[in-house]
Amino acid sequence: MKNKRKFAEQSEADRTKYKLAKLSKVAKIDRPVVKEIKKKIADVMESRKNANNIIDLIGHLELTEPGYAVTAAVQGVKRIFSAAIEKHELLEKEDSDDSSAEEKYKIWMFSRFQEVLKKLCTLLHHKKATVSSLALATIMSLMSTSWASREKGEADLADWGQKERDIINSVVLSVCSNKHQAKNVMIRFQEFLLYIDVKFYFLKQLSKIINVAVKGDKVNPIFLENVLSSLEVVGMENQDTKLNTLLCKDLATMESSFKLDFVEMKKHFGNCWLQILKCKINLDQYKRVLTILHDKVLPFLPRPLLLTDFLLSSYSVGGSISLLALSGVFTLISKHNLEYPEFYTKLYQLFTPEVLHVKYMARFFHLADIFLTSTHLPAYLVAAFTKRLARLCLTAPSTSIPMAIRFIHNLMFRHSGLVKMIDNPEAEALEDPYDNKEKDPAKCRAIDSSLWEIQSLQNHALPQVSTAAKELIEKGVRENELDVSALLETTWQEMFEKETKKKVFANVPINWEAPEGIKMAKDDIWSQIFDLA
Repeated sequence: MKNKRKFAEQSEADRTKYKLAKLSKVAKIDRPVVKEIKKKIADVMESRKNANNIIDLIGHLELTEPGYAVTAAVQGVKRIFSAAIEKHELLEKEDSDDSSAEEKYKIWMFSRFQEVLKKLCTLLHHKKATVSSLALATIMSLMSTSWASREKGEADLADWGQKERDIINSVVLSVCSNKHQAKNVMIRFQEFLLYIDVKFYFLKQLSKIINVAVKGDKVNPIFLENVLSSLEVVGMENQDTKLNTLLCKDLATMESSFKLDFVEMKKHFGNCWLQILKCKINLDQYKRVLTILHDKVLPFLPRPLLLTDFLLSSYSVGGSISLLALSGVFTLISKHNLEYPEFYTKLYQLFTPEVLHVKYMARFFHLADIFLTSTHLPAYLVAAFTKRLARLCLTAPSTSIPMAIRFIHNLMFRHSGLVKMIDNPEAEALEDPYDNKEKDPAKCRAIDSSLWEIQSLQNHALPQVSTAAKELIEKGVRENELDVSALLETTWQEMFEKETKKKVFANVPINWEAPEGIKMAKDDIWSQIFDLA
């Protein structure tokens, strides 16, 4: 209210002036080196006589320079060379004695332009993320300006010129460094990969670099991390029919004229993955690869079956690695006709107590539910999974048991012959015929057993667990499948919150006999010793 009264008698123009003056007071004062850089930029823009200032500006484009100086210098060279490109003041030609003064200036400017691009690529590894991000944006801006200013007869406007290809090659070489990590740069570069022409030439150059590095034995952990970070952000899915390109488009209508060869792009994409998976990656990278392989890589490989050995060996490792490889192996089996008779045997072996504790549990049971959906699976096989999961419920965390019981219900719903396992009269009373240590589901004799594990869970301390067990034992198989996905990621907090929201009746009995004053129970020993009035 104080501010409103202060401006009550002022016009809108006076208020604006006051606010601008207030902002100018708190504005940062430029450091001396920044003032000097800005002065040199202004001099170059004013006259060619001051062109030598460009050399001084380039001197500030170093990794060792402070961020504020580098930022000012990057903004300066962008302004200078954007104007030079638009005025056609760059000439790609060797200097000679026959060259005129004008030509010599343009040749010199082109050499400085090449030097600037090289320095900007180096700045992609600057310790300040703002500087590396600005350097990348400047490179892409200069490339776009270069393409837009070229003559129509110079090259095919439906494709990139050699200048643009050289620039993107320099960027990819810098990103795939074996000395500096470039993960932050790739996060920013991701926005440029939305342009299909940038993505095409990025993958083309990346494929060449990986091949050279692998053959030349120049692969190290930093290089692998940079390449994997690059491939993780290259999305091949959702390719629209209408191309969105950075270059090769009508600047008036913004319609693209780029001739995309999608088959060739998939070839480069596949070659990148096939080459990098031949290298020795660490455990964290291994898991990251397996996480995205089935949906972001396999559908876009020209020959997905080339990853068969990699996925099958991963599937046989055990633990979380096998869980992550599961979806990739199933994709090869279901969509690419891979024959792998041991698939369900390996899947059965993954049902261990550890699977209910890993962070990939929800993903595992979601996939397992899909794999066991078919009603054509033999009854002994499904019975083995049912019994194995019931046995796991005895030691499982309470948050997972209701989900597991629903999973068992759905298996019985699809295979009605397994209903007898709820209370199997043929099962021996004193000894369970099921062999929990047997790795082959065909030999574990689960079909001859019963679900006594679920019966025992009817007395579980947690109401949600005991209720789920009672519903399966007493009500049997329902008319429809139960939703398993709703319970895949249940936490202790959610279970507790759900329990506290249940209605509690006020007339809940808390004693066998309604008390009449202070007295003890009739059969209590203390009532024989003490007499309370």
